[in-house]
Parts: sequence; structure tokens; C-alpha cells
Amino acid sequence: MNNLLKSHLRLWFILGLAAAALLTLAFQGGETDPAHCHSCKTPTHTPTFTPTPTSTPPVVSACRISEIYFNEQLYQPGSVFTAPLESPLEITLRLVNQQGQILIGANVDATVTQTDTVQSAAISPPIDQSGTYDAVYTPESTGLHLFQFSASDMTGPRFLPCSAEALVEFEDKLPTCTLTPPTFVPYPGTVNQSITLTTKVYVNGQEQCDATADYSRTGPDPSILIQFPLRRENCAYTDTFTPTQTGNYTFTLFARDSASPARYHGCSISGYLPVIATPPPTSTPTLGFTPTHQIVDLCGRPSSDITSTLQITGVTNLARVDLGITYDRTFIIPAQITPRFGSGSVSQSGNTIRYIASSNTPVNGTADLLLITWRMQGRDGITPLALTSILTDTAGALIPHTAQNGTLEIDISPPCLRCTVNLQGRANHSGVLVTSSTGEQAQSYPNGLFAIAATGELNLTAPGYLSTQMAASAGLTAGEPKIDACQVTLLAGDANGDNTVNILDLTYLAGRYQSADPTADLNASGLVDILDLALAAGNYQRQGQ
Repeated sequence: MNNLLKSHLRLWFILGLAAAALLTLAFQGGETDPAHCHSCKTPTHTPTFTPTPTSTPPVVSACRISEIYFNEQLYQPGSVFTAPLESPLEITLRLVNQQGQILIGANVDATVTQTDTVQSAAISPPIDQSGTYDAVYTPESTGLHLFQFSASDMTGPRFLPCSAEALVEFEDKLPTCTLTPPTFVPYPGTVNQSITLTTKVYVNGQEQCDATADYSRTGPDPSILIQFPLRRENCAYTDTFTPTQTGNYTFTLFARDSASPARYHGCSISGYLPVIATPPPTSTPTLGFTPTHQIVDLCGRPSSDITSTLQITGVTNLARVDLGITYDRTFIIPAQITPRFGSGSVSQSGNTIRYIASSNTPVNGTADLLLITWRMQGRDGITPLALTSILTDTAGALIPHTAQNGTLEIDISPPCLRCTVNLQGRANHSGVLVTSSTGEQAQSYPNGLFAIAATGELNLTAPGYLSTQMAASAGLTAGEPKIDACQVTLLAGDANGDNTVNILDLTYLAGRYQSADPTADLNASGLVDILDLALAAGNYQRQGQ
């Protein structure tokens, strides 16, 4: 029994040792639980990157408005294009990508802004012409206009938007017609007797035989206004009427071009006709200019002014005057008007002077009524000074009289030399001092004409402009055909008078921008603006002679 117990104890002891050995092996080599395996190392995980495929978007560049055409003329960026006010402006844009390839199917917009009023307006969208885009703009006013163009893609992301700008100066290049003062036969009129009214239409001194003309008439009752057409007879425009009342009749005549489009602007003029009960006596007072026919030679004149006196002779009890004087502005303009009769008012409208005055002391015999200083414009030829007049005595009755028109003859006598000088950027070219090498001097007129009796070299100077020289032999004498063979242009920009356009001049102009400084206002517009800067910049580094 004891031997059997000992055998079982030995067996259980051996089985316990075996179990312990198995447990030890399990913890040292076979166990993977990190919490119980102190000799195990945690395995390191190495991540791998697999790129996700993506698409690269195409590169999109901005378009370019490479060329702008106005009336089929290529616009130069930064310049000012000049166009007539009377005609539509044709616009063409060329749209390309950065490689210069044309772009079709774009959305193109255009706006225009008048720079002096800052009023903007849209232009009808330019029409796609397979790479060029055409539009038409009808100008409504003169002056500088800023055109702004923009383009964008309307079909897809082919290109980014782009834009461009251009400056256009619209000018009224049509001349204005002139009506001669109406003539009345007989003058003054008589009640219930036929009176014929006649006038003529001129444009730049040329008779217009195909104009459309009419007139309005008021009689002693100014509230009754009647309008009638004037019929054409050869190159005159006339009508006949019969007054039924005594008193003063006022006429306003109108003329316009019958062609379309118009070749010139319309014009008007007023006339006055006294109508009396009985015909005037044979001997009547005379109203006219002294001298009646005045001759002026432009050659070497120290001044561009001349004087005319309006005078009445043979009058009795003159107490009131109502005078109209019509002149041609292309020849002369009034520089000063001095009344010599009583007290009253002087007014000007277009090419007519109106003088209304009365005197407490009646005039008898001869008296000066008006003294006019005329400023010549540099045009030679013969120009009329036409009169309309109503004279009243101390009792308020009309004074019958004869109104005698005057004439002014402007000559350039040989051997005087005639040339034309232009001041760049200006419409009025007066004020250029012309000095010969022998000391003779003359000044230019508004149209640029100057006349001087000289030989050798001529030196031409004007404030704000580069001086220049020319040979006196280039001029024409007045005895030769009226063709200005010698023309010269003075370049603008010399603000400081050193005869060079440089950074000093540009600085001077920039410092007076938007001011009325006359030295910096090169084009004499009344304001220093971008046009003055552009004139100087365009002549940068140029020198006078």
C-alpha cells in the first residue's frame, strides 16, 4: 500500500514538472500577447502610398484686342483720332489670343464717354465677322470721347477677358451758310403797294443756288407771326407781299441745305422794313459808313484792327435809332463797339450787331451814331457791311431815309510775301510773331496768314511753341495766284521758352493740370488737360530752329 502511494506521488510530481515546462515555453517563445510577453518586440508597420489619378486643367490666357480701326484707319494707342461730327463712325476690332490667332464667337461690348461731361452711353454690340468685330457709332456732340471695349468668352473657357481704350475727337467740319441782308424794293414800304424781298445764300463765299429758304414776318402787331417760303429765281431767293398797315415790319430769313446728308449748316438773318402811308420825298437823309468803301492792305500792318464810323446826314429831329449791321465773320469780327448817339444798348448775335438807342436832345443835320473797331481775320477780298435801320423823330414818327451799305476791301499788295503758319493743336493761329533778318515784323491772323515785305530768313515764334525759320523767298506775292505755297507748323510743348521740349516742360504742364494757366494751356482750350500733355509728349526732345 505504501509502495503504491509512493508511485502515485512520483507520477503526479513528474506531471507537474512537465506542465510547468510547457507553461514556461509558452510564455518565452510561443506567446504573442504583448501584455504577457516581455521579450517580444512590436512589429513596425511600413505604410505604402498609392497615388490617386487626377486630370490637369488646360492653361487659359487672356485675349487681346490687337487692332482698332476707325473709318478703316488703324488707331495708334495713346493718340487721339479725329473724326467728323456729321458722319457715323465705323469701328472695327481685331480679337486674338496670346499666340496671335483670331478668336471668333466672343462677347464684345463697347461704351463711349464724353470726357468733358463724363456722360457714358453704350454702343450696339459689335457684330462678329469671323475674328473682327464691327460696330457703328453716331456722334451727337463735338469734343473728346473715350471709347472702351471689352471681350469675354461666351462659348467656354477658351480665354480670359480683355479690354482696350481709344480716344476720338469729334469735330464739326461743316461750314455754316450766310444770308445776305434782305433788300426791300421799294424801301421804305408804302401801305397797299407791292414790296419785293430778296436775299442770297453763300457758303465760303460761293453762291448756293439749290438751298431751301423761307422767312417769318411780324407787322405792327408783333403777336401775329406769319411764315412764308422763299422761291428760287436763278441764285436769288425772293417773295412779294403787300402791307396793309403802317408801322415797323420785322423779317427773319432762314436757309438750309436741300441735300441729304447736309453739306453745310443752316443760317438765319433778320431785317427791318418801315411801312409808311405815303411815299417818301425825293430828298431823304442818308445813313451809311464813313468811308463807304474802305481799302486796307494787310502787308506789314502793325495792327489787325481797322475802324468804321456809322453816320447819318441830312436828318431832322432824330430821337431814336434801331440799327442792324451784318458782316462776314470770315473777314472781320467786332473788337470794340462805341456808341456815339444818346443812350441805349448794343447786342451781338451771330454775324449781326444790333444797336438801339434814344436821345433826349434830337439830332439835326449830320451826326456819328456808332464807332466800330473791326479785327481782321487774315482773309483778303471784298466783304459787305450791310445795314438795316429804323429812325424815329421826337413825335415817334418814322423818318424816311436811305440806308447805304458799306464795303471793306482787304488786299495784300506786291511785293509783299504771304504765307500760312499753323499752331499745332489750335484752331486760332493768330499771335505768331514773324521777324525778318533785316528787322521787318508782322503777326499772323486767326487763319494763320501773315504778310510781310521782307527778304532773307524769317524767324517765327509764339509762346508755348518751338520757333522755326523759313526762307522769305518761299512766299507768294499777292499779285500771283491765290495759292498758299508756303505753309509751316510750329510744334507745341515749349512751356518754359527755352526752345526745347524736355522734362522741364512736361513737369510744368503736369503741375498745372486741370488749371486755366495760359502758358500750360497749349491748345488754348481754356483748360490744361490731357490734350495739352499729349501735344508736349508727342514733341519730346525736339528743338526749335
